[in-house]
Amino acid sequence: MRDLLERKIDSFEKFEVVRRIWLRQAESLNVATITEGLQLPEGAIAATLAGLAAEGIILHEDGDRYRAATDSSDADTIKRMLALYARDPLSMLRTLNEIALRRLRGLAARKFSDAFILSRKKENGDG
Repeated sequence: MRDLLERKIDSFEKFEVVRRIWLRQAESLNVATITEGLQLPEGAIAATLAGLAAEGIILHEDGDRYRAATDSSDADTIKRMLALYARDPLSMLRTLNEIALRRLRGLAARKFSDAFILSRKKENGDG
């Protein structure tokens, strides 16, 4: 489950979109229904839906409609993840928070190390 969260559902926004679609997996939902009350910018919503569809977690249907990819190889893991969230939402949110913090620390470490990379000395004719 953690592997799926780290690889494909790596943000609170993605998790909430997946949760909303998978809880109503028998239905094809439009974007307005999926994102009602999420308060996400339209660009972020589009990117989130496109990313989840590319990962095979949701299916993009006609126009702005999406449905759960119940035949996905991740379907059982997603169902277990949603069951865990229903029983203990705090543990799922804690896990997502740990993943987000680890990703931020990694980005910060890379930026810090990049600050010490010296460029080679320019030679004549190197512009």
